[in-house]
Amino acid sequence: MSLKSKSLFVLPLIGAAPAANAADMPVMPPPEVSPLNYLSIEGGPIWMEGDLSETGADKFGDFDNQDGFYAAITYRRFLNPTWDWQITATGTWLDEISGRGFDEEAGDVRFTSDLDFQTIDLDAGYHFNGNPLTRFLFGIRALHSRDELSYEDFFGPITYKAEGWAFGPRVGFQSETMLGSSQFGFVAEASGSILFGSFDIETQANDVRTDSSRTIYNLEGLAGLSWHANDTWTFTAGYRLQQWWNLREGTAVSDQGYTLSADEDPLLHGPFLRVATTF
Repeated sequence: MSLKSKSLFVLPLIGAAPAANAADMPVMPPPEVSPLNYLSIEGGPIWMEGDLSETGADKFGDFDNQDGFYAAITYRRFLNPTWDWQITATGTWLDEISGRGFDEEAGDVRFTSDLDFQTIDLDAGYHFNGNPLTRFLFGIRALHSRDELSYEDFFGPITYKAEGWAFGPRVGFQSETMLGSSQFGFVAEASGSILFGSFDIETQANDVRTDSSRTIYNLEGLAGLSWHANDTWTFTAGYRLQQWWNLREGTAVSDQGYTLSADEDPLLHGPFLRVATTF
């Protein structure tokens, strides 16, 4: 049953009995929800703005922006017309980029950069006035990230690696506005999170290891057009953005006054396609 085509929630009717005593009145069962379940998968290509920068020298010229892809799966369970719970797992994989250059003292130089991260979101959803197309969410987000940056010249490699977990609260909203009496709708979603984590960091030639605690901030949103193909299946296409702060904090390698560093606050964006079903 589509969230668009019919009312999602069915309330049982109770016949009137004005002459009956209170003790004779039937007990009203809790509201029934139909369908109970929502499942979706989505994904698409992504591009990351503001990747790498150099200070002290220009050994590599202009850097290419990193690109990659993401994929997500969501399961939602309705408890009643007003409340539900939902879990979403998302993976983001950016392609490793590399480059070669030249330094008068160190000769040929090269670099590689890589970043991958995953999130798990568990939240409760509130539907104002029992409207299944408008959802306010609040819950927790878990983030796992792996970050690497390396630089190599005649004197050997210098490497920065960081991997760890962060956890914290997340709030947001999800909405769909149907376009007249058509099978199409406008979808808009936005959320924000504050995450507190600990990361294992290896620096230089992997002979220095430290633990680093940091706070990561995130804002993200998407907008798209949905098509309710039938009472069960919905397809959505649109554009998605994610802004992170401190996701790659301290990602840098230094060598005799030269520093190669990655942007601490990357912006990721790209188109997406979502397929959802209710049952």
